[in-house]
Amino acid sequence: MISKTKKKNIPLVVDLDGTFIKKDLLYEGFKLIIRKNFLYIFSCCIWILKGKVNLKNKLFKKINIKSAKIQVNEGVLHFIEKEKKDGRKIILATASLQSSAEEISREYPFFDEVYGTNDDTNLKGKNKLKLLLKLYGFKKFDYIGNSFSDLVIFQSCRYAYLVNASKRLKKKAFKIAGVKIINSEEHSPLDNNLKQRDSNKTETLK
Repeated sequence: MISKTKKKNIPLVVDLDGTFIKKDLLYEGFKLIIRKNFLYIFSCCIWILKGKVNLKNKLFKKINIKSAKIQVNEGVLHFIEKEKKDGRKIILATASLQSSAEEISREYPFFDEVYGTNDDTNLKGKNKLKLLLKLYGFKKFDYIGNSFSDLVIFQSCRYAYLVNASKRLKKKAFKIAGVKIINSEEHSPLDNNLKQRDSNKTETLK
């Protein structure tokens, strides 16, 4: 069992899309802009020709993410609040735009640091891993994620927390990392009903 003092010194890094929030922010933005004017679908097709970062920049200049009615995963929210209360450093690291990530952090001010995509780098997969290793070091951070692009990060973090993960993703994650599962809809304190699966080095948080 890890002492609270040691745990405090290990930052908790949280992904945004599909992890802290239920949907992908880019998808939500796309829906908003199409509702605003259907003709923007043609603009999006042109914008993405110059890359996904360009699409994100152009799209979120046209809309306000506050109007997206973003829903968070309650289990993840309560887990973060508990860890923050215990004195842990909470980091938001996302492939969504830096400006969008900062907007989210203003709504949920428990994030100590916020990192997102900028004009030079789409902060996803290997790009995100490179930043996290530079900031915190190998196996010196925990990470909450939900997608296959997170697998490369799971290999280098201390514990990988999975949210809404498919069976295939879980199977791959179990092979490369110490895995814990977060019930995304749970409203009660997460540590009350913790089950450990020794064979897979897994803990289920409910």
